[in-house]
Amino acid sequence: PDKIELSAIQLDLADGGRFEGSGSVVDEQLKLALTTKRFNPQGVHGTLRPMQLAGKIELKAQAASQQLVADLRDGRYRFKLDASRQGDQIELGDVAVQAGAGRLNAHGTLSLADPNRFTLAGKLADFNPAEFGAYPAAQLTASFSGEGQLAPQPRASVKFEIADSRFRRAPLSGQGSLSLSADRL
Repeated sequence: PDKIELSAIQLDLADGGRFEGSGSVVDEQLKLALTTKRFNPQGVHGTLRPMQLAGKIELKAQAASQQLVADLRDGRYRFKLDASRQGDQIELGDVAVQAGAGRLNAHGTLSLADPNRFTLAGKLADFNPAEFGAYPAAQLTASFSGEGQLAPQPRASVKFEIADSRFRRAPLSGQGSLSLSADRL
């Protein structure tokens, strides 16, 4: 079999930090393993809080399928992602964002074929967006789910339940459902 070794890969994101690693291409399948000791999301998007995330990102890719697995941490912060594409289907198998005791977990799917149907569901527990950057302070405990399509006109149905939460120091709770389209809410 044909094999290409990729050694000493360096991805420099300037103020965003640096990733290093290695990989290979064997029988038309790419495998990459990258690590970082100081990925700073603020260097990529200015409104985010400065961090020095350390961890790994692994990619496996061939023509019909790809998989991306990431696990990055900095003290009280943790970001995990397990996403894959098989044919026309993208699956977010596990998305986890954590800051101290606050966390967000989500999963979903997206079809790349028209009408680009999608699903997304998740939960927040004591989640504070201000932990991640210039966002309003909150303590959110909620669950949500949605489904819809992106083409020919975007539309979605969303259900949510918010319990025992605070937004800008004010109590917040409730539940509801929304139907959204390109021209109406």
